[in-house]
Amino acid sequence: MVYFKVWRSALAAIIMCGAARGGIAAELASVEGQLSLIVDIDVPAEVVGRVAAVEVKEGEVIRQDQILVQLTELRAKEDVVRAQSELEISHIERANDVERRYAQKNLDVQLQELARSTAANQMYDNSVSLTEVRRLELLVEQSRLSIEKAEQDQAAAAAREGLKAAELRLAELNLGLHTISSPSNGMVVTVYRQPGEWVNAGDPVVRVVQLDHLRVEAFVAAEVPSELLLGRTATFVVARRPDFIVGKSDAASISADTEYAGKVVFVSPELNPVTGQYRIWAEIDNRDGRLRPGMRGTLSVDDGQ
Repeated sequence: MVYFKVWRSALAAIIMCGAARGGIAAELASVEGQLSLIVDIDVPAEVVGRVAAVEVKEGEVIRQDQILVQLTELRAKEDVVRAQSELEISHIERANDVERRYAQKNLDVQLQELARSTAANQMYDNSVSLTEVRRLELLVEQSRLSIEKAEQDQAAAAAREGLKAAELRLAELNLGLHTISSPSNGMVVTVYRQPGEWVNAGDPVVRVVQLDHLRVEAFVAAEVPSELLLGRTATFVVARRPDFIVGKSDAASISADTEYAGKVVFVSPELNPVTGQYRIWAEIDNRDGRLRPGMRGTLSVDDGQ
C-alpha cells in the first residue's frame, strides 16, 4: 500500500496548495506528460483507380488543399463529356415546343370550322349534319388533348434536364475525387503509394501530420477537482533526460528552463480505479517547431490566481 502511494505521487507529482478553512487545490505542478500529435491524418483515396502521379515527398511542408496524389482520370473525363452532351440534348428537348404550337394551330382551325357549322345550322336548320358537328367537336377535343400532352412532354423534358444536370454534377464530382488534396496544413511523413500502383476507395495514400500545435497528455490525482482544470493556461517543459529527447540537435536547441505555453482543453470524466487518476490533455504551441511528438516533460497548470 505504501509502495502504491509513493508510485502514484511520483507519477502525478501533485502539489496541493490549500486555502484556509478547508480550501481546495490552487495549483497543479510537475505532472509528467508526453507530447503527441493532434492532427495525424491518413489521407485516403475516395475512388478506385491507378496512381498517375505523387506530387509530394516525405518531409515536405504542405498547405491545406495542396494536391498530394493524382489518379488516372481519363475515364472520369469521358464521363463528364458524355454527361455534358446528354444535358445539351435534354435542354434542346425541353426548349422544343413544336408539338404544342402545332396542336394549338389545329385547335384554332377546328374551332373555326365548328363555329361556321354552328352558325350555318342557326341560319338554316340541318344544313350541317349532326354527325359532322359531332366529328368537329371531337377534333376540337382531340386538339386540346394534344396541347395538354405537348405541355406534359415539355414538363417531363424539363425534369429530364434537371436529372441530366445532376448527372453532370456527379460526373464532375467523381472527376474531382481523382485529385487527392491535403485536408490540412502540415508535413508529409509517409507516402503509401507510388505511380502505377492500384488503390481502392478508402486506402490511405499519404500520411499528413501537423506540428505547430501538439498535445501533452498527463494524469492527475483524483484529489484535484477536475472542474478547476478545464480551460486553464498551462506550461510544458521538456525533460532533459537523453532517453526523452530524440536527437542531439533537439536537446541543444531547448534550454533546461524553456517553457512552452498551452491550455488545458480536455479533462476525462473517467477515473482509473487502480491508480486513482484521471487524464487531461493540454494543447501546446509549437510554432517554432522545436518540440516533437514523443518528447516527455513536465506540465504545470496555472492556479488562475
